[in-house]
Amino acid sequence: ILATQNNQPDAIVNLQAAAENTEATAYSAQAYLKWGALLATSDPNAALEKYAKAMEFADNSEIKASIALKQGEAYFLLKQYAQADATFKGVVDAYPGLAVVTDAIANWYTSLLAQKKYDAVVEHFNKQLQGAVDKLEYFQVYLSAARAMSFSGNIDGASALLEKITAIAGISDANKAAVSLQKAR
Repeated sequence: ILATQNNQPDAIVNLQAAAENTEATAYSAQAYLKWGALLATSDPNAALEKYAKAMEFADNSEIKASIALKQGEAYFLLKQYAQADATFKGVVDAYPGLAVVTDAIANWYTSLLAQKKYDAVVEHFNKQLQGAVDKLEYFQVYLSAARAMSFSGNIDGASALLEKITAIAGISDANKAAVSLQKAR
């Protein structure tokens, strides 16, 4: 509640108390995870420390995957792209059935795009999703793959992928605008 009210200092005090409560360690992983998330944009290194502590207390694959995703995001903010890539790929490989994998793939592709590794994005897209474009939750992944195709000179492939994206059932107006913007580019 405090964090959503932009009261980060008081939120951190409460998260610290929860994380350090030796009688309630079941909540320590979540407390450290949320604490790290509050620090991530201002101090990614401090966030990584909190995520490492969160991982010490993590007791199930869902929380471990969420922590690893946040670690990858912190590495990305630090421009440690190789570590970010490895972390996102690790989430994809280790937790294939979890919903967090969608974000891990999208973040991984964003990291590869930042490094201008367009062919790697397209290769992974074809390998991981077999070029299928049918799930709304993968919108950012599809859009990243289309960007990579266009940046690498495969304009026809990018255009065809953008057409497939537009045909996804339930696509929002904002996402349709993003596709139109990419088409214009």
